[in-house]
Amino acid sequence: ELLKQFIKYWKIYVPIGIICLIGAIIFILVTPKQYDIIARMQLLGEQQGMMSELKMLKSSGIGGLLGGGGGGVNTENEILIITSRNNLTEVIRQTEYQVETSIRKSFKDVVLDKEECPISYIFPESLLDTISSPITIKLNIDNNRIKEVTVKSPLFKTVTFGNQSIPFKMALPVGDITITYHSNGNGEYTTEISPLQKVYEDLSKTVYVNPSTTISDIIILSCEASNRQRACKLLNAM
Repeated sequence: ELLKQFIKYWKIYVPIGIICLIGAIIFILVTPKQYDIIARMQLLGEQQGMMSELKMLKSSGIGGLLGGGGGGVNTENEILIITSRNNLTEVIRQTEYQVETSIRKSFKDVVLDKEECPISYIFPESLLDTISSPITIKLNIDNNRIKEVTVKSPLFKTVTFGNQSIPFKMALPVGDITITYHSNGNGEYTTEISPLQKVYEDLSKTVYVNPSTTISDIIILSCEASNRQRACKLLNAM
């Protein structure tokens, strides 16, 4: 009886199944691959000249009562330093993590590392530290020339330039941004320039820093990213 009822309503569940299958295929086509990036860092050990009895005392519970710091306490301190605002903002500046450029390939927007991307930008001094809203640059390059570039941001009205040679200096309300070109690569590029505060908040949520065990001197840093090279540079900088 249950099987008869199931077959009776095939007009409902078969179209739903087909729609879900089509949606799953579209999701696979438009979503870039995500990679788990993991780094391990070992803290420097105690001085070799320390007496073995003192080492044992520091690693025991008695050492904690006497004020001796165990490996776990040191590890937690190091994690707080690594994830501090000062350290993360310096990492963002060194890796230029505020600037993310992607290229349209088939149905996917593929994020490029700085070394993979044929274009780069020269920003006004202190622009990356002071912008309060994101800036989006959509760039179309054909035959090593800028066919069209559109700059959008809540900070100013949309600006469009067409048929320009490279390098090209864009006069914007926030300052002059120069587009440079160091290798061949025609296509449509999208560059997102994010405020420093937003990137810091995103990294605080997406990068995980934890000790491998409770009293271990090994710190594990991990994150998910669509570009492995870019993420590895970020963890190495941290």
